[in-house]
Amino acid sequence: MSRSFCLAIALCALIAAALAQQNSLRADSNSAVADEIRKLDLELDQQIVHSQWDEYAAHLADDFVGIGRDGALRSRDEILSQLRSGQIKFLDLQPEHTNVRVYGDTAVLTGNRTDIFRQSGRVLTHAGRYTAVFIHRDSRWWLVSLQMTAASL
Repeated sequence: MSRSFCLAIALCALIAAALAQQNSLRADSNSAVADEIRKLDLELDQQIVHSQWDEYAAHLADDFVGIGRDGALRSRDEILSQLRSGQIKFLDLQPEHTNVRVYGDTAVLTGNRTDIFRQSGRVLTHAGRYTAVFIHRDSRWWLVSLQMTAASL
């Protein structure tokens, strides 16, 4: 075989490998899982609004990490303690424009959310963007991370 022919075949193989690798970085097109994640996200919001802390906790991974609007990093236990304290009472959580990307056993939900809550006797409204990361283990979805970012919507 000629050297040019071998180089051409090697180049084709490299291009094919690069294209295959590039495609593997795209989200799966799995609308059933995306719908399931959106539904779970709404259920979690309702559990917060109705102070159903045990039910909410049952969906959090043991190593769950939350990042608040203030940028503070909080563990699962810190988040649950804060919620259970009653210092903040969520009156409504309103997600909008959510998008779910699925990567095998991981789902990433992004969207806008308006939180209405009572704190120190005052009703406050905060709008922002949020990202929630879920993993699928033991035949169910677990929330492993949630980040809130203040933004005017």
